[in-house]
Amino acid sequence: MTDYRPSKFHYFLCLAIAIGCVSQEQTEIKNLKGFEVPTDSIDAFLKSRMDTLNIPGLSIAVLNDSKVVYRDIDAASKHFASDIINYGNGAIPPQKGIEAVTASLRMFTGAFPIDKIDKLVAVADGDWVMLWGKWSGTWRGDFMGQPATGKSFTKPEVEIFRFNEEGEIIEHHSVQAFGEVARQIGMKLPGQ
Repeated sequence: MTDYRPSKFHYFLCLAIAIGCVSQEQTEIKNLKGFEVPTDSIDAFLKSRMDTLNIPGLSIAVLNDSKVVYRDIDAASKHFASDIINYGNGAIPPQKGIEAVTASLRMFTGAFPIDKIDKLVAVADGDWVMLWGKWSGTWRGDFMGQPATGKSFTKPEVEIFRFNEEGEIIEHHSVQAFGEVARQIGMKLPGQ
């Protein structure tokens, strides 16, 4: 194993990807001076600056009092290695490759967007970065043939990322008690 050390950028990247899994229903956010800024103008500004500066990808999220008020989930996949593997929590077979992992993230985050993250802690060891926190969200989209209930959930969760030598995410694991989430939101799991 290479003794690769993630930089502060990699901590931020993991945080931005984790936060990228949250709800984005607000059409405006307040800036530091209290003015309302439309999120579509933020999108346009970022795209313009990225094009001008020839930046191929960017993950960004804006938090206000632990609540996510803006995020860009599509940018997350630009930081995945082409051979990324998403093991999730082990309940389903791993997804391999950028397209499969991105599709899985969209499906899951479309159904269960995270609205808030409390007590977030980041830890790194070698080429691994882990984020631990208390994640809260709401079941908002159909999942596994079941309609959303609109019920909220709170769960402790650990997101684990491994980086390759190029600084790309090559592996992802998630440690969570999804059975407890299902109980909170009224979802029937297979075999129930």
